[in-house]
Amino acid sequence: MSLLLLLGVAPACHRDEVIPPQASKRWSEMDRAERSAHMSKVVEPTMRAAFQAHDPERFADFGCATCHGEGAKDGTFAMPNPALLHLPRWGFRRKVYVPHREMVRFMWGTVQPKMAEQLGMQEWRWTRRDGFGCRACHVHDDH
Repeated sequence: MSLLLLLGVAPACHRDEVIPPQASKRWSEMDRAERSAHMSKVVEPTMRAAFQAHDPERFADFGCATCHGEGAKDGTFAMPNPALLHLPRWGFRRKVYVPHREMVRFMWGTVQPKMAEQLGMQEWRWTRRDGFGCRACHVHDDH
């Protein structure tokens, strides 16, 4: 199974995919070894710096398992990660945004655009539902 699918991001959803920074080809064209190298050399250090700048104590031990959870341990790197906060279909503002306002703002303002850039994808937006967004990492509950 491709790592792209393990990340929960289907290649067909990203028709505007470009070559990510510091890569020689598109994410969807990389084999597992190339994706692993890109994640460890580009994505992980970029995201570690961003998360640690946001909350140095909480993310002091930032690494693959921070996002991939058990998938980092078993080598699947499966995404979305069921251990991360599940996003509700209804009541996002009340259930997620209000109690986690600063984290949501960080995710929308920093994590989502940086991850999209590092994977060579467009950002998901309300008007653009085929880009990289919350659902790539977080399980979306239908209730």
